[in-house]
Amino acid sequence: MTKNVAKKSLLWLASYPKSGNTWVRLFLLNYLANRPEPMPINQAQRLGASDAAFALYRAVSGNPAIKPTDYDDILRLRPAVLERQAGNGADVNFMKTHCHNGTIGPGRLIPPHLTRGAIYILRNPLDILPSYADHYALSLEQAAEHLADRQNAVLGGGGVTAQYLGDWSHHVRSWTGERRFPVCTIRYEDLHSDPDRSFATILEFLGIPRDDSRRERAIRASAFTELQRQESKSGFVEKSSGGTRFFRKGEAGGWRDSLSAELVDGICERHRAMMEKFGYLP
Repeated sequence: MTKNVAKKSLLWLASYPKSGNTWVRLFLLNYLANRPEPMPINQAQRLGASDAAFALYRAVSGNPAIKPTDYDDILRLRPAVLERQAGNGADVNFMKTHCHNGTIGPGRLIPPHLTRGAIYILRNPLDILPSYADHYALSLEQAAEHLADRQNAVLGGGGVTAQYLGDWSHHVRSWTGERRFPVCTIRYEDLHSDPDRSFATILEFLGIPRDDSRRERAIRASAFTELQRQESKSGFVEKSSGGTRFFRKGEAGGWRDSLSAELVDGICERHRAMMEKFGYLP
């Protein structure tokens, strides 16, 4: 049997947590499926794997005793996991990630030699904060510390392994400053204010032929009210055990009603350069 040779087929859907990654994934799922009814939100993984999916590492390891919290072993296996994904014969392999675009342990988290490109979804850290706090069952103050911690990581357990986030500013800089492969940066706020234009930009970046009616249908199928409706009815497998619900508010600018002046000043001071660059300073 001829072994598939790994190529630049990985297309990363990257973001800091609670920045709109799932929204973009579900839009693309609905667009590519092209069905008259919205795709179930619990089939989001059909678009592509997550780099934190423990099953990928277990399959490569050949060790049934390996655990998602065996972080050193997981990092050693990561290059083989990504090589396997990139070499599966598909022209494009979508992969979700919340990791920063840097180095941890023995190598790069996002290998350029396997990467076709990336869509990076960016959100105001002031709006990330309340959603991040709810998702991970933290206080707002604790969440702010996480967003400022260069060593910030989401630990593994169950079906997922660790995700290496770093602080928000470093995460943004690592992806938007990438020059070894193309990156399409989309602001969460622009998805809200002009979804038609924003999703058209994503499709153009992917080289998918323009179909206006199909795009409009996919936008409706992935609208926040539809995602909330499905979560209320069937739940969502990606909801954390500590959070109230995954599709919580979906707002742009909602931080004004939930953050103290002290928290706002602290976030702006810590992340001033990146916030100013992307129009997020109040």
